[in-house]
Amino acid sequence: MSMIIEMILVILLILTVSVFLLRMRKLGRDKFRNELNGIDPSLIVPPPSPYQVAPGFRVVPEDVKEVQHRVPEKPKLDTSSDGFVFNDNLAAPLSEDEILSHREQQVRTLAQSFEKSPLSFTTVGSIVIAAMVIVVFVIYYSH
Repeated sequence: MSMIIEMILVILLILTVSVFLLRMRKLGRDKFRNELNGIDPSLIVPPPSPYQVAPGFRVVPEDVKEVQHRVPEKPKLDTSSDGFVFNDNLAAPLSEDEILSHREQQVRTLAQSFEKSPLSFTTVGSIVIAAMVIVVFVIYYSH
């Protein structure tokens, strides 16, 4: 009977420690997030401008005629060139084999990025259960 009580106490102790550690981890994450988001954006003042502030409008006396503004010219296409260049990359185009090998490398990289981590949830759970069994046997044989 006392062995069952000891086993229950060990399991409760392990669960309590696990919950405590997870809670502390969450509180640490929350504290870090609050420190990042805790700065009030209205308190952030931009640095002073090195330039003088330009006035938004000016007062013109009534006797001055309307000011003529210069109209920008419309852009013109260069008709002397043979064609249009849509890409500034002047490197030689890749051969078909190089394109295929590049695509294969991209596919391989994507496949590797989707591989699961070696420490999955079931692996960690199995390690915890094995540790609990070892602790129970150590406590049982130590008495």
